[in-house]
Amino acid sequence: MFEMPKPLKKHNAEPLDPYEEVAFHLKDGQCIQLQIFRDIDTDVELVQCDLCGLFFTLTTQRLPTHLKSHRGLKNCHKEKERNLNRRHVEGVVAEETATREAFFGGQSEIRPNSRTLSPISLCI
Repeated sequence: MFEMPKPLKKHNAEPLDPYEEVAFHLKDGQCIQLQIFRDIDTDVELVQCDLCGLFFTLTTQRLPTHLKSHRGLKNCHKEKERNLNRRHVEGVVAEETATREAFFGGQSEIRPNSRTLSPISLCI
């Protein structure tokens, strides 16, 4: 029987105050420090994947076990790609908005009493 993959839980996270980190050992032997966050709704401690930005719970011993089974694998790469696409779209929208504001003198939309040209009127 085919089982659907479990959807990733979205966390409403904020950094711990005061700032705290946990060591994360990469497969190549290097060690990086990851900032610890907490889920505002559940008060669970989290770390954020440094590659894709998803949050993962820490164990009671503050070990990033769930992140270890995720980082650099298929779901991580998919989420990283989604984030890159989202940032690209947001960047394009911001760039277009800035262009419109520069063209229309600080206004991002056409003024109601300004004359807009249709494709037909351009041909006349």
